Amino acid sequence: MTSNFLRKIFLNNISQGLQFGSRWFLSIILLKTLSINMFAVFSFVFSISNFMVAILPFGSPVYLINKSEQSKKGYQELANSISIILFLFFVSLVTFLIYIVLVNPQLPNKDLIPLGLVLSLILSINAIIFSFIKGIGNFSFELKIFSVFSLLVLLLCAYLYFVGPISVMLILLILIFVNALMLRLAMKFSSELDFKQLYSNINFTTQSLKNSFYRRFYFGLQEIVTAIYSQGGMLILFYVISNKVYGEYRALLILIAPFALVNVAVSQVLLSHLKSVPTDKIRLAFRKLHFPFSALLLVGLLGIYFFGEPIIKLITGLEYNEEIQKSLVCLLTIIFTSFLCSGYEMMLVLLNKQKQRFYIMLAGALTNIISIVLLLPKFGLFGAIMTNTLSNIVVFILIIIVAERHFSKQDEYSNNNI
Repeated sequence: MTSNFLRKIFLNNISQGLQFGSRWFLSIILLKTLSINMFAVFSFVFSISNFMVAILPFGSPVYLINKSEQSKKGYQELANSISIILFLFFVSLVTFLIYIVLVNPQLPNKDLIPLGLVLSLILSINAIIFSFIKGIGNFSFELKIFSVFSLLVLLLCAYLYFVGPISVMLILLILIFVNALMLRLAMKFSSELDFKQLYSNINFTTQSLKNSFYRRFYFGLQEIVTAIYSQGGMLILFYVISNKVYGEYRALLILIAPFALVNVAVSQVLLSHLKSVPTDKIRLAFRKLHFPFSALLLVGLLGIYFFGEPIIKLITGLEYNEEIQKSLVCLLTIIFTSFLCSGYEMMLVLLNKQKQRFYIMLAGALTNIISIVLLLPKFGLFGAIMTNTLSNIVVFILIIIVAERHFSKQDEYSNNNI
């Protein structure tokens, strides 16, 4: 069982690594080829896309990994997820158009925001398609598809680096095309999916949408508040600090991206693996599988701190001053706490603690918003990084308390019945 788990970890890490790694490398190339102001604009629109990727599926990626099965019922759940995405995309697009026509016609970058929304639509559908396939147990298909994706993104990077920068609008259009191509390849070559049956089950009736939202209720709410505390601050900051400071802030966050892919890859396999483990053995299995990775990560982060100056200069090009050094400590704290939280989150899903998971992320979102108000006026760039750090620490503390308290009660109950 352990060897199979490690195999899936390896495949999922490689797959997520190709996706996140190529996007991460693209961010570095854009940082080096665009002006800091244009990089800030691209990062802002891309944050809108990332924010909506958490909203549109309404918790379906985690829900489908937990509920997937290659049957008529499984296809119906996937079709319901697609229906939710299309419905919420239509609502968000109409809301945006009404806002710029009636409320704020002078909104900065209003011509780029619709492209961010379209990109989020395609990314959301891709996410649930591959989550469904992983839930069935196939972790190699995504790797094959996104090998093509990575190659195309690297070709874009090569063009930008050797030929020269292009407009932010054209970059977004290329990303839309490349991700749409991945969806087309998945539809053509997937052996797990019957797309004719899938299309026939897509339903926009009021009752069908209501039932689909109900089944994903706390999954969706949790993803929304997670998006608020992880991406919402980035959207707010764009309008309250200068483009230069915002560009530097996003440049520093590039350092987190490689570790974010590890969180996603490990947590997805962990959920797929632990859902077959008896409830009373989940904690033991979790610690056996997750804690060794945590120890390895901690060693790696200590190494990054030791070589912080050359790493910062190589990746971001920023001057390594006292403010940057303090910000690096915050970034390493975010990376470590996020990794631990991602594993505990999957345990809460398995234990049907979605309601508690939602409240934890809500606390993180509120911390993020409050810290923006309190820290930004006084601390600038370091304050911007601290907003992310504080919200991650709050989530880290609360999620461990909830999970460990559950297991303590379970142990007490078992001891009383011996």
